[in-house]
Amino acid sequence: MGFLKKSGAEAVVDETAESYMNSLLQDYYKNASTRDETIKHLALILDNENYLHPFREENGRTQREVIRILGLVKGYDSEINIEIDDEIYYLCMDGTVHTDTKMLEQLFDKILVKVN
Repeated sequence: MGFLKKSGAEAVVDETAESYMNSLLQDYYKNASTRDETIKHLALILDNENYLHPFREENGRTQREVIRILGLVKGYDSEINIEIDDEIYYLCMDGTVHTDTKMLEQLFDKILVKVN
């Protein structure tokens, strides 16, 4: 992280952010057993991944790949193809920019496909 510097508080922010993201991931691995639970967890993870990233611009592809890999862990594939589908673009962009997990849940409901 390192983007919030104030009297040595940077390390606390880094540790807190890392701890929080780890707790989100642990909760995902333990409790996301249905498609709906997977969608809710992925929306929350993507929202926080975007919020905590030190550079708010130009990190979308990395975030989408992290989410795709997390989905595969639970047996779902996803492709957030923002270049082709306007609805997917707006759900992804508006959901992350406005920290709207309901929009992100709609996004994942549209793109999450069970892998055989």
